[in-house]
Amino acid sequence: MHPEHNAADFFNGFAETFDSIYDGKRNRFMRWIDCTFRSDMFLRYTLTFDSLGDIRGGTILDIGCGSGPYVLESLKRGAGWVTAVDPASNMLSLTRTRLEQSGLTQQCTFVQATFPDANLEVHDHAI
Repeated sequence: MHPEHNAADFFNGFAETFDSIYDGKRNRFMRWIDCTFRSDMFLRYTLTFDSLGDIRGGTILDIGCGSGPYVLESLKRGAGWVTAVDPASNMLSLTRTRLEQSGLTQQCTFVQATFPDANLEVHDHAI
């Protein structure tokens, strides 16, 4: 089995749990665990958008989009289009649901693939 299939299989099974890290859906103890031992995830999120700067009207390629927190934030910050790429279909489903809840699915393409194997257009920014 190829490594990308292993990753897709893992994240298909782990999608709901992984999604709860970003959304604060966990109980108080698990939120403390996340903030204490996974603080790098939240720091990376902040640093990513600080580095991107003004993305209004631009295109974003989110490679390994997971459950879509960066996709949603990109659109909230005014990105004109986001392409969400992930090998795990369950992660893409979570991304789609996240965008549907915000009314932003019309500005996103969902691609189930591994990178760099996916046939993708050039974007202004990549995450």
